[in-house]
Amino acid sequence: QLGAYSAPDRDPRHHTITVVFMARARGEPQARDDAKEVGVFMAHNLPFPLAFDHAQILADYFALNKRA
Repeated sequence: QLGAYSAPDRDPRHHTITVVFMARARGEPQARDDAKEVGVFMAHNLPFPLAFDHAQILADYFALNKRA
């Protein structure tokens, strides 16, 4: 588990809690009925701006990966 994110103001619509897990996957990602598009990005080519606190979540992930 990378972490849990639950600041009351992270989503202006309502209080949400996100628990982030890390995993390895194989194959090609595919957008389904819950996503218009899907992509795989490295830290240097993220599509900014990101919604809510997702930039912080990814920064935490990349910081952890640098230490591993």
